[in-house]
Amino acid sequence: MSVFVESWENLVERVMRFCRLANTFDHPDRMRNFKRYFLAIIVLSLFGCGQQDNNAYQSVTLSPRQLANLHAFARLYGYARFFYPGTETSQLDWDKFVVYGTAKVIDAVNDKALKDTLSRLFHPIIPTLQLNDNGVIPGLNLAALRPKDSTGYKLSYWQYHGLTNGNRGAAFRYQRSLLVNQYNKIPQRGIIDEYGVISNVPVKAFRGGMLKFSADVKCNPGSGNGENVLFLQPNNVNGVYGTPTRSESEKGDNKLHRREVMLTIPMFADSVLLGTFLRTEGSLEIDNCRVQVEKDNKWVDIPLANGNFERDSIGKGPAAWNNWPDDYQGTSVVASTEFAQGKQVLQINAKNTRQKSHFIGEPLFDLQPAFGTAVQGKLDSGIAFSFPLALYALDGQTYPAADSAVLSAFAGAVKATQLNTAKISTRLADIIILWNVLQHGYIAIGDQVSWEKQLDVFLATAANAKSFDEYTDDMRRILAETKDGFMEMLPSANASPLYVLPVSIGWASGGHLVITSIEKPEDADKLEVGDEILQINNKDALTVFTAKDSLLSYANVSQLLVKRLYTIQLGEFGTGVKLTVQKKNKELYSAVLPYSKMYGSNDKKKSVKEPLKLVRPNILYVSFPEVSDDRIDSLATHLSPDIEYIIWDCRQSFSSLYFLHYIKDIRDTMNWYYQSDIVYPDKDSRNISSLNGYLYDRFKEPALHRLKAKSIFLSEHSEKPYSDGTFIYVKKYDLGTIIGEPTYGFGNPFSNLRLPGGMIIYVNGMFARDDNGKLYVDKGVQPDIEVWPTVQSIREGKDEALNRAIQYAETK
Repeated sequence: MSVFVESWENLVERVMRFCRLANTFDHPDRMRNFKRYFLAIIVLSLFGCGQQDNNAYQSVTLSPRQLANLHAFARLYGYARFFYPGTETSQLDWDKFVVYGTAKVIDAVNDKALKDTLSRLFHPIIPTLQLNDNGVIPGLNLAALRPKDSTGYKLSYWQYHGLTNGNRGAAFRYQRSLLVNQYNKIPQRGIIDEYGVISNVPVKAFRGGMLKFSADVKCNPGSGNGENVLFLQPNNVNGVYGTPTRSESEKGDNKLHRREVMLTIPMFADSVLLGTFLRTEGSLEIDNCRVQVEKDNKWVDIPLANGNFERDSIGKGPAAWNNWPDDYQGTSVVASTEFAQGKQVLQINAKNTRQKSHFIGEPLFDLQPAFGTAVQGKLDSGIAFSFPLALYALDGQTYPAADSAVLSAFAGAVKATQLNTAKISTRLADIIILWNVLQHGYIAIGDQVSWEKQLDVFLATAANAKSFDEYTDDMRRILAETKDGFMEMLPSANASPLYVLPVSIGWASGGHLVITSIEKPEDADKLEVGDEILQINNKDALTVFTAKDSLLSYANVSQLLVKRLYTIQLGEFGTGVKLTVQKKNKELYSAVLPYSKMYGSNDKKKSVKEPLKLVRPNILYVSFPEVSDDRIDSLATHLSPDIEYIIWDCRQSFSSLYFLHYIKDIRDTMNWYYQSDIVYPDKDSRNISSLNGYLYDRFKEPALHRLKAKSIFLSEHSEKPYSDGTFIYVKKYDLGTIIGEPTYGFGNPFSNLRLPGGMIIYVNGMFARDDNGKLYVDKGVQPDIEVWPTVQSIREGKDEALNRAIQYAETK
């Protein structure tokens, strides 16, 4: 195995940090990063899965008795972990508990033995648990659950706002989970782990020009994962904020760098916020901050108050700058070391203090269970159970309390459990945890799978796996059952890195695989753009292309196509692939190409030579993101009346929604993200759905100018889930004609679930719907005129969709 330059743990943390930040439609840079990392998740999960000794792999065929035992334990575990409100639950390592428990229950010989084993496993944590082995569901002893003197006691119960991997080991929450009236580990400052300083410069006199903010920066990650970001954000006196522009994140290396970020000043802007952030942990030194505007092809300085920090006192905070967030106290001016400018620099220090225990009495939402409400039912086999869904609590301790000595000894035994996917118990634990999340919390479009019926199949398959690769394929098949394009899996922290071919492969109409670009011509042999791929490693190319379909979770043709394309273009370093192609002269040619570049490293962004141009005297072409939303202000003001059509190219990158405001007066009430507010298990109908998105604020006021030209929008099948937001609005408000490919679908894969076996599951934690309750999750938007590239157009470098849009505009 080769050495992984960027560890899986770092990759995961970078993905999750992005996911916490990308919670609006206004961050194209973040969406580009999202594209890279989300697709890495897809393809990495299909290749080298880890360093496992398959010769030591345990594999058994479970008997009906063993399946019944495991099924019963799996269900009771989920109810206990996620819905029992006792204080004792916080003292247990629940992931190791499920590994520990499977090993104990698997060989129970009958229902009585199973009941006794379940009692030994759960009673140290849940003293109120009632178990019967005669199939009769026991009732609650309410007298034993109510304190003799209930003065000061309040009701405690679990609330989950969407899916989670968050508080106290809970596996479903996107924003938060909460044990009401108890101590909870919650984010100290919300979900953004950024610390820094901001200032402000007036720009009214420079509207329409280019602004540049630069600084000398030295970032030391310390023992953390510190990264530096510079940013600019336009605003005006009425409190309207424009799209923020950020520099690429730079990983701290304790070396001095000159960094910069630029922004086109929008016509509405009176001033621009600027500053620097230190992400997560570490320290940052910054000096020689400079703001310039481009004038007559030269950069001219704009005064920035205290940009060199020389007027400050050592050990104090900087004048004319504000801390971010405003309660952050980790900035101070220190003596300069290697900085060339002046004697002082500003230092920013941050420690990741996201998780702190706080007593929370207020619930997340109104839904709450009444005292005496039970979680109860019959488990697979003859076992029936019940325990309370709500308990009385005082000063963070629920009543009745478990025996502390017994619980401590039990928790210690569980903590000593070893995790190893070669062992059956760890694999079964992975299945049980994942299954419970799907059973109790996962809500997506349709959600037609009967997870209850599937549990035995999943357990039997995991136990019978004969290798780690076989087992991870089994896990992917479980996710494929969801038919959700945002459900993905990272295999393990020990996985091998993946490398890309020196060519890119695309899909052409008529069912053809075609080389669409060449990264490194010296490694591409005699292959050319437009060569049609007929064979991959001497096998029919389309057969190879569809070979892993059963392992892919997808809901529409675009999601399937994206995942298929990425699985055939990546592999392990030191290996290669043989491509047999048909060239434009009909000649057949074979070449062996190496996997020569690590996936995601130094990715080149697509660029358009003329992102704003007249393609016909009456037709204007506008490409995102080269033409930013803020430049649309000027465009709307000065657009010639001769322009009859505008072609909006939304294919190259995620596009924001701001420009739509200039096409039509939108008074939007569309509700985007919804989550399940969960109190009851098994997707009980008493649970509710709540809005967790926002109405697009910049649609609240009418635009100052309106674009009178008709609009055409270019779409593609690529993996930019938020770009669907643009097309959803286009469809809803009839803003123009969509030409191109079906879109990927709208979703939010930002909740993750870490399993004992080392795998990480990305779960679609929220769903989107319109005013009428219609779900958009995973659906995608069908264009009005569907256009795919042809082999011939790829060979000739022609843009099939753009040409069709021009033709459409000319004939109308």
